[in-house]
Amino acid sequence: MSTPKNHHFVPEVYLKEFANSLKQIFSLRKKTSNINIKTVGQICYKPNYFKFHSNDYLTIHNINDHYYIEKNVFKKHENSFPKLVKKVTEPSISATTVSKSELAFFFEILITIKKRNPTYRERIISNYKNYLVSDQFRKDTEAGIELAKSIDKIDPVEYIENYINEVLTDENKQSDIYLRRFLDDQSANTQGVINKLLEHRIYMYHAPFGSQFITSDNPGFTLLPNGELLYFGGLSSEFKFIFPLTPKCCLFISHADKDTESKYLISKNINIIHTDKLTVDLINNCTYQSAIDKVFAYDKIFLNHFKNDTNS
Repeated sequence: MSTPKNHHFVPEVYLKEFANSLKQIFSLRKKTSNINIKTVGQICYKPNYFKFHSNDYLTIHNINDHYYIEKNVFKKHENSFPKLVKKVTEPSISATTVSKSELAFFFEILITIKKRNPTYRERIISNYKNYLVSDQFRKDTEAGIELAKSIDKIDPVEYIENYINEVLTDENKQSDIYLRRFLDDQSANTQGVINKLLEHRIYMYHAPFGSQFITSDNPGFTLLPNGELLYFGGLSSEFKFIFPLTPKCCLFISHADKDTESKYLISKNINIIHTDKLTVDLINNCTYQSAIDKVFAYDKIFLNHFKNDTNS
């Protein structure tokens, strides 16, 4: 298998859903309001973004490929996404039925897309750096220091200080700390989010004729009652989880709509909502606000609204 260099933090298979037959997509940059047409391969990537820089975490998992995540971990998601997205967005009069296992795997893919994003990466690294300089870290390491002094030749206090300094200053070390989260097939955190989403009724908004959903370099968001947009999380309180899937379809899940009827069933209904232009515009505005720098659309006309946005 060849070694990929350009690693997409937003998967190409997701972006293709918003692209034309030539895999082209219209792109608006928030900072300049410029609109260009790009191929999905030209956007939302960084060179060697998912490459491990050391063997520290790979050895634990018996892995010897520094590109393991890009070449293996994401492939099962990317290979399955086109079929699943077609299934969950299938047009219907009222509802379509999908097995819980398929829906759980589809949610896993969406959660992974969120975890691949630079906003999540920055959050994980920032939180870990804050932890290293906290009283909690000192408490967590105190118990092992005395034991280490008696069995190790290296001074544990000096070792810990060197480790802290290395993590705080070495971007490669920080990157590896973030990437280790992808080595487990199914983390407890990811499973918790999946279970949370499955507790609720699933809605698929279908845009009306003449209207389309857009997406961004940070697709999907959680909307709180006070209007706050969260890039990831927020499911422990009142929330609306929204994720554009195609120009015509957008996933919608609300805390207020628990699904008690399907608790013991092996499948769930995806309820079809033929929504109006106002709702599509509201979701698109949130997509624009949650974008890092770029928003994308199948048709250029749906980006023109944001060209002269005063917040860009």
